[in-house]
Amino acid sequence: MEQFDSSYYFRHYSPLTFLLFHTRGLLLIYFVVASKEDHSNRDCFAVAVLTHGDVNESGKDVLYGTDALIPAEKLIEHIKLCPSLAGKPKIFIFQVGSVCTFACLCVFKSTVQF
Repeated sequence: MEQFDSSYYFRHYSPLTFLLFHTRGLLLIYFVVASKEDHSNRDCFAVAVLTHGDVNESGKDVLYGTDALIPAEKLIEHIKLCPSLAGKPKIFIFQVGSVCTFACLCVFKSTVQF
């Protein structure tokens, strides 16, 4: 299922001139690293997270990564605080189900240069 879903993103977003890559696991670490990258020559940031999740005791949506059970808003917050993405669109796609037991990321970085 995950392989089909991630290939869908590659097939449909590649023609839109997004730089795409696929990774598994370490969900929180990816978002921390991405928030520290220089995105000043990009016009937007988009990421699709394919994983499974739950609602924690506080009623917040949480995602399963190989590194932790992570509140979805924590992932978003890292990217929102990235200085080089200030004022730029940030697109987050969370495809959450109970089929897979790991996190898979399809990351889209616009290749449009200023």
